[in-house]
Amino acid sequence: MNIQATKLYRTFLITTILFVLGMTELTLAQQLVIDDERPWSNASISYTTRASSDIFQNDIETLIPLASIGNGFVFTNIAYNTRDNGNTNFSGGIGFRFEIPALNAIGGIRTHLDITETQHSNQVEQLGLGIDLYTALGIDFHGNLYFADEQNQFIGYGNLFAQQHSILQNVFGEQGRSGGDVRIAAPVPLVNNFIPTRAHVGGYFYDGEFMPDLSGIMAGIEMSPFAGVKIGAEYYADKEFFGENVIFTAGVSIPLDNIFNPRELGRGLAGIFQSRNTEESNRFFDLASRAGRSAPRRNWVMTEAGISETKTILSDVIFVNNGGAVGNGILAGSAGGNGTAERPVDTIQGGAGALVTQLGGSGTVYVQAGTYASAADQNIEVGFGDGAGVSNVVFTSSFKPVAGCGGLNFGGDTGLAIVNNGGFDLRGGATGSVTSATIQGFEIVSGLGGAGNGIAISNVENVIINCNTIRNTGDSGISFLAGNFAGSITDNIIADNSQYGIRIYDADNNGLISGNTITGSSSNAIHFNNGVNNGSITSNTISGNVGSAIHMGNGDNTGVIAGNTITANMGQGIFLHNGDNTGQIAGNTIIGNENGIFLNNGENSGRISGNIIADSTEYGIDMANADNSGFISGNTITGSTENGIHFNAGTNSGSISGNTISNNTGSAIHMNQGANTGFIANNSITDNGGQGIYMHDANNTGTISGNTISRNLNGIYLNNGNNTGSISGNTITGNRQIGILLDNGVNQGTIDSNIVTDNFGSGLDILNSNTGFVTNNTFNGNTNQGAFIFTNNGTISRNSFSDNGLNGLLMVTNAGMGIVDANTANGNTENGFRFFNPNAGTFTNNSANNNTMNGYLGVGGGGISNSGNTGSGNAGGNTP
Repeated sequence: MNIQATKLYRTFLITTILFVLGMTELTLAQQLVIDDERPWSNASISYTTRASSDIFQNDIETLIPLASIGNGFVFTNIAYNTRDNGNTNFSGGIGFRFEIPALNAIGGIRTHLDITETQHSNQVEQLGLGIDLYTALGIDFHGNLYFADEQNQFIGYGNLFAQQHSILQNVFGEQGRSGGDVRIAAPVPLVNNFIPTRAHVGGYFYDGEFMPDLSGIMAGIEMSPFAGVKIGAEYYADKEFFGENVIFTAGVSIPLDNIFNPRELGRGLAGIFQSRNTEESNRFFDLASRAGRSAPRRNWVMTEAGISETKTILSDVIFVNNGGAVGNGILAGSAGGNGTAERPVDTIQGGAGALVTQLGGSGTVYVQAGTYASAADQNIEVGFGDGAGVSNVVFTSSFKPVAGCGGLNFGGDTGLAIVNNGGFDLRGGATGSVTSATIQGFEIVSGLGGAGNGIAISNVENVIINCNTIRNTGDSGISFLAGNFAGSITDNIIADNSQYGIRIYDADNNGLISGNTITGSSSNAIHFNNGVNNGSITSNTISGNVGSAIHMGNGDNTGVIAGNTITANMGQGIFLHNGDNTGQIAGNTIIGNENGIFLNNGENSGRISGNIIADSTEYGIDMANADNSGFISGNTITGSTENGIHFNAGTNSGSISGNTISNNTGSAIHMNQGANTGFIANNSITDNGGQGIYMHDANNTGTISGNTISRNLNGIYLNNGNNTGSISGNTITGNRQIGILLDNGVNQGTIDSNIVTDNFGSGLDILNSNTGFVTNNTFNGNTNQGAFIFTNNGTISRNSFSDNGLNGLLMVTNAGMGIVDANTANGNTENGFRFFNPNAGTFTNNSANNNTMNGYLGVGGGGISNSGNTGSGNAGGNTP
């Protein structure tokens, strides 16, 4: 019976009860039909306990007459019981009993709905139909049919197992059992003269879908030592019915016919435990009395549990096992096997062949843990040779679990399957048949033929290589030799290989290389040659390799190189040779390599950002014959033996910003034979052995701004280079020599709004000439001059030159003074303003106070406009 039909019946049952109550227009008191001539229509409530060694059940049941109709009455029958196995049950129904004068008997029909809450928290329902016959001879007949809701309800999953070419899992469910029972009851002669006693016999039948059909005979005896007390025992031929063959019963029944007459009700309750006399014993068998009680029936839903469904977790499987039976359905393998769980093959190469002959070339080769070292597995041919015809294949070992339902797995509790002195050779395209492949859960030792690659791939784009250990090969761990790689290489351990860890040759990476640990390679760990990285190289741990960690030769990075930990490699951390970075090199930790990131004959037009680069034996970031037109930002570069960021014949036309560059032996940023036409901004540059920002034979035509430059040799140093751009807003303090130095270079641009203080040389040295602007700067507290300018043909205005160890502003002017306006020079150890051979120019509105020597010295030559200057407290003189 389906759930929808059960719900309809439930609605019908409740509606019928309400209809009967409404038609009779009875009050609650009137509903309890009291008829002395028909005691079989009186109300009662009973409590019964059923017990065996396996189960304990408590029943509460009521029978309440609703209305008299002709020579019969309509009643409702409600029951509730609990069982200690977790089941709870509710039953409610209606019935009609009537006299049959011709037979001197009473008949009845009834229907009820039973609802059981099972121990698995499922709700199961059934419709019950019953028929009763009570005879004057004391022999009664009862029959019941049960139409259970047989819709399966889930209770759990079983363990996974192998069978034929599949990995399967059973799903367990429960449902109600439909069936019926019959019973004949009669008084027990002789015994009844002492204690009212009745016996019954009968049979039952319930169908089964998950479990065998349940049927048997039953018998029982019931005694009534007191008026309202019953005890007895019942026998069932099948233990499933109650958990035991024999159960014991005990119960008490309370009449409700005088429920609204307290005195009579009290008498009725007191009479429950009164002994019966002969007349009352006979009444126990009285026809009407028997017909006034609840009929025997099963008022809970009998359920069954079992396999409701067998799920196919993985199909098209070839099983390989060179050991004994495993216990999950996989038996011992042999050379003559066919690849089923019952007859596995015993070599991996045999598995590839069986995949073709048994399953058409597509499926999974499932390899049980063991060591596979036979000649057949020294060169596992996939797509050609013995493996010709393999197209779509997954090679997986029992180390990798096959995930089922409910968190249960098949395998996953073994070691790696070991391929000793062998490896995989996958071929597609013109020389092979493979279009996609997966290799996972293997330990590959020594490689193909004992001296080659661990995994060699040719013209197979969609390859997944996951969770393998590949070591001690005679060549590379993984070699992708032709075509474009569009799969993934993840979570592998690749160690101590004679060439490369991962090699992609004459091919592009459009896939994912992630989570691998690559150590001990005799050359580069990840090697691209004549290929482009369009994919992702992320979260790898690469250390102790003889070559570079990631090397791209004659190819670009247009994808992502991020989150890798790259340490102690003898070559570069990340090396792009004859290739550009147009993608991202971000978030890597690069420690103890030759160069952290090295671009040679290429360009960064993408992002180099957020990397931690430390303890490089040469440069942190090295760009040789390479330009930055993108972003070098947010990196932390420390401990390099040479420069933090190094350009050799390269130009920055992009942005170098937000980097922390400290404790490098050389300069923080060094541009050699190049130029800054972009931005060097907002960097923290501290404690470097060389210059903060050093431009040698290079010009600044861009912007150097917002940087904090402290405790370096010189702060900003342009050697044989001009500033035609902007040096502005920098904080330059505590450097060991000069704050800003232009040596053999001209300032034709702007030096503006810098704070240049407490440097151990001068704040500013321009050793050629200023033809641009030096404005709004603070040059205070420096050990030598506040500023030294050889010749000024530009503008020096609104600067502070105070508290310096020599002069505030020292200028050698053989050609002209230019404009010196509105500057302040206070508290300097020598002069506020000191000029040699001043010539035509403008010297106006300056202020010089409290200098140890003169406020102004050497001002006033021919052609100089001198006005508005003030001074006081200067020891040698206050006026120009």
